Amino acid sequence: EVERQRALLDSYGLPLTCGEINVQAVNDAMLSDKKTSGRAIRWVLLNGIGNATTRNDVPDELVQDSIRLLTAN
Repeated sequence: EVERQRALLDSYGLPLTCGEINVQAVNDAMLSDKKTSGRAIRWVLLNGIGNATTRNDVPDELVQDSIRLLTAN
């Protein structure tokens, strides 16, 4: 699935990586979103294509680590 998605993005000339970002700024922006309740973000987590679940108990540290991993070049 991952390689198929990469090939699709590449075929449209879309970037496969991003520059360095401020993880705390991303987290702060997510907390200001209308889907938050207090400091709890409602997440839609994918179990696979067409299979998702919603959660609001994802630890901040896991979110920040995930952002770092996804934006690592």
